[in-house]
Amino acid sequence: MLFYHPLEHVAWVGYVAPKAVKDPNRWIAWSCRFWTAFLLTDLTCTHLKMLELGKRIRSGDDREAGRQNMVEMEQPYKKPQNKKELYKATIRALWQLRWNQVRSFCQLAPAIHWSLPNWSSDPWLEDPLLNGLMFSEAMVHAYQTVCEIIWQ
Repeated sequence: MLFYHPLEHVAWVGYVAPKAVKDPNRWIAWSCRFWTAFLLTDLTCTHLKMLELGKRIRSGDDREAGRQNMVEMEQPYKKPQNKKELYKATIRALWQLRWNQVRSFCQLAPAIHWSLPNWSSDPWLEDPLLNGLMFSEAMVHAYQTVCEIIWQ
């Protein structure tokens, strides 16, 4: 996201003041390429975290999987006190990671669509599909937030 936001702002200036920035669609395409790279990196990191949590669940040994690293990173507000609480917290963290993956997959197709050089004149995806994917991501995010609030 380091390059995504500044390039989005450059594109916005191009829409607000067309003489200041030439071809704002090109800037949007570049910002969305960085967004796509971020999403792919996020999916990879999430997958690796899920493998670590799966290893913890399968092993049943807290020390082998690193007792405090993953669950406290995902849920820093509640530290597990015993094995049962640790198991529940691990399952919750695993579900949060799964929902995070769903959100990233919902965003991936629109990010690729807007990364194409001529996304506005020759669209790859139709507007209803784009809107549906982004709406789905928003609903999953809302559900994920409600679950986090309940689990606190």
